[in-house]
Amino acid sequence: YSDKLVVLTDEDKMEHINKINFPYNKITRIYNPSPFKPNNLIYKFENKVFLTVGRLTDEKGYDMLLETWKLFEEKNKEWKLLIIGDGEKKDKLLKLKEQLKIKNVYFVGKVNNVENYYKNSSCYILSSRNEGFPMVILEAESFGLPIISFDCKTGPKEMISNNDNGYLVKEGDVKLLAKKMLDFANDKEKAYQMSKRSIEKIQELSIE
Repeated sequence: YSDKLVVLTDEDKMEHINKINFPYNKITRIYNPSPFKPNNLIYKFENKVFLTVGRLTDEKGYDMLLETWKLFEEKNKEWKLLIIGDGEKKDKLLKLKEQLKIKNVYFVGKVNNVENYYKNSSCYILSSRNEGFPMVILEAESFGLPIISFDCKTGPKEMISNNDNGYLVKEGDVKLLAKKMLDFANDKEKAYQMSKRSIEKIQELSIE
């Protein structure tokens, strides 16, 4: 009986149309807007910080991210990974960190000043098994961060242009994720170009 169904991504829209024959003229996609306005940003590749923000749950894939980090850390011991957030899988993830014998990973917990972490990081990592339309990518782009993300359902492929403002990696491919993180850490010039493109892309998602 509704006049219109609003969904978050084009992928959602096409699934409704193709799988349940939802009327094409009764569905529309509206992206979430960015909650932050980029201004006076100074991109900080030199800080050598990968950042991820979210609840410590299975769907966020932090177990895969720790496995990725082990591969990364074998070849690069200068960078560090900050994990912002709390959740029911914290103890399990801390134990996994210990088992993998990785060092430069820091579970920061829940914070009230997440903007400061975005401002002082070099790249955002999304390791989720699934998403809706991940606001953390919008937030990270608002602070000029390049994004390296699994191509999970749904959202990342509509927010990240591969090799443009970041890298899209086949979902669950830990080895490829580690490779792209290493590629990123070894190419400062490319990182600055990606940062610039993140800022340009986020302008299209302002609330206005």
